[in-house]
Amino acid sequence: MNRNEIVINKVENGYFEDFITFQAKAEPINSILLNVTEGGSIKEIFIANGDFVQKGQSLARLYNPNSELNYVTQETSIIEQINNLDKARLDLRNQETRIGKRPD
Repeated sequence: MNRNEIVINKVENGYFEDFITFQAKAEPINSILLNVTEGGSIKEIFIANGDFVQKGQSLARLYNPNSELNYVTQETSIIEQINNLDKARLDLRNQETRIGKRPD
C-alpha cells in the first residue's frame, strides 16, 4: 500500500458507513437451452430484462433473410409447377378437340 493512499482522522462517535466494491456473477435459478436449426437476428423484443413471463408468451421476433428468400423461392417454384400443370391440361384439351374435329 502506498503512503499517499492512507487517510488518518480523529476517532469520534457517529454513523459509520462503509461499502465494498466487488464483482459478482448472477445465475438464473432455471435456464433452458434453445436449439435452433437456422440462425438469424432479433427483429423485435417483446419483454425487458427482469420481466416476469408467462408460459407461451412471445419473447422476441426473429428474422432470417435467407429463410425468407428460400420461402419465396419455393413459393415461386410451386406457382410455376401449377402453371405448367394448367398448361399441360390446356394442351391436352386442345389436342382432344383437334382429334374430335378430324373428318373420318
